[in-house]
Amino acid sequence: MNFLEQIVTLDWPYKCDNSEESLNLIDFLEAAKGNFQYAISLRERVNGQHPTTIVEGDLVEDEIIEVNGQYIMTGGNKDLLKSSCDLEELATIAAIMGDHMCEKLYKYIQENCNSGYFTTVELIENWAIEFYMKFESVTEWSDEVFDNPGQWDLSPEVCCWDDCVMEFADQKFKAYKL
Repeated sequence: MNFLEQIVTLDWPYKCDNSEESLNLIDFLEAAKGNFQYAISLRERVNGQHPTTIVEGDLVEDEIIEVNGQYIMTGGNKDLLKSSCDLEELATIAAIMGDHMCEKLYKYIQENCNSGYFTTVELIENWAIEFYMKFESVTEWSDEVFDNPGQWDLSPEVCCWDDCVMEFADQKFKAYKL
């Protein structure tokens, strides 16, 4: 389901218990510090409480981390992005995916999701994090990945790290279009 479909299926406006305050998508985006996917996750999980209550819990449980004033969903991997090397690797993954995928993903999102560039780069950001988390345990790419690509859901043609990044992005795009 794409972002637009997710938004439409949610019940708006949202009313907190013990409050006259009604919240809309913008309020959830503010609580999520601009992370659209996280804002939708917040709306899906609130049950009477204010979304900032869930944000506080997610920070404690390491479900999200704050990097440069933005929340990034970690899926509970509390060690994600703790070092500058991790940040550099993630930035490289996102740059490769963006270069490889941005134009066709942007066009698809414009035509099918009534959204634009921000949604495009946010998806690439999330896919980069997912790639990083999936392959973070790999220490010897030639032995662990290239010799057994099927074990990692990759094609036999993959022969280098950047090929893995691009193929992973292609797979995510195909799944997103479904």
